[in-house]
Amino acid sequence: LATGDLNQDGFLDIYAAYQTSFNNPSNTADRLWMNTTNNGNNYIAFDLEGNASNSNGVGARIEIHGDWGIQIREVRAGESYGIQNSLTSYFGIGTSTEVEYAVVHWPSGKVDVVKNPAINQKNTIVEGATCELPVFSIYNGAEAVLCPGASLLVAAPVGFEYLWNTGHVGQEITISEPGNYSVVIVDAQGCAASSEVLSVIVNPDETPIISLQGDDTFCQGASASLTASDAFGYTWSTGETPPS
Repeated sequence: LATGDLNQDGFLDIYAAYQTSFNNPSNTADRLWMNTTNNGNNYIAFDLEGNASNSNGVGARIEIHGDWGIQIREVRAGESYGIQNSLTSYFGIGTSTEVEYAVVHWPSGKVDVVKNPAINQKNTIVEGATCELPVFSIYNGAEAVLCPGASLLVAAPVGFEYLWNTGHVGQEITISEPGNYSVVIVDAQGCAASSEVLSVIVNPDETPIISLQGDDTFCQGASASLTASDAFGYTWSTGETPPS
């Protein structure tokens, strides 16, 4: 089956082809299933026109930001054997009457941001049509590593509107969970840029392990050897600092 909005009403329709096996088409006629839902909800749709990227924007990620948070679609091609879904990306927005921002992350790395795109219709976004700001970083450390229970404060440049991939809209965010974090900044002229993606990881449990070479019971004057698992540094209960 393939999906698309054949009558442009915002509700996706299905075209189904019947086949009894991989190389044996069925005698059953193909069928078109029209979605006749009429619930009064709103939608928004996007067609992409690539320049530096491919002409249909395949591989692009579209985000819409609104009072619900963030929705995301990816433009995909050839999702199953012998079919191609519509390349138009549809979002249902329920009873919301506004999309604050549409953000397109193109395969080329470019980012386009459209403020308040029209709802209940199809919008066309051309790659590079909006002005760009320089790419920036939200973290200057070598590696973003959290100890269990700790947090990390990251910040974007001052003086913009902020569209974090977490749904946050302030200049700074506090990160306490592992994951990939990024933000799009937008200036007063509508120019935009996306930060480099920050990958945050949590340190594994590094409780040391002590191995014993010899017996744990020995006579006066004899000895046994204790060796700790690999670590950056060591402090034994005796005050000694070598690994063994």
